[in-house]
Amino acid sequence: MPIAIFFDMPITLGISSLNMTLMYLSFFIGALTLAIGRTTVLQGIVHLILFFEYLFLSLVP
Repeated sequence: MPIAIFFDMPITLGISSLNMTLMYLSFFIGALTLAIGRTTVLQGIVHLILFFEYLFLSLVP
């Protein structure tokens, strides 16, 4: 059992609002990709762009 649940404290991810937006966007794009059932090169490129944008924004302050 996590300590936060035991002491009735909120659990936070510890990431900025920009990174939260990118995370939600990647979940949305991933759900669209899975819902269609087939992937294309364009969808793969969109996933890679999101990944590199997240990586760049995490490393560069």
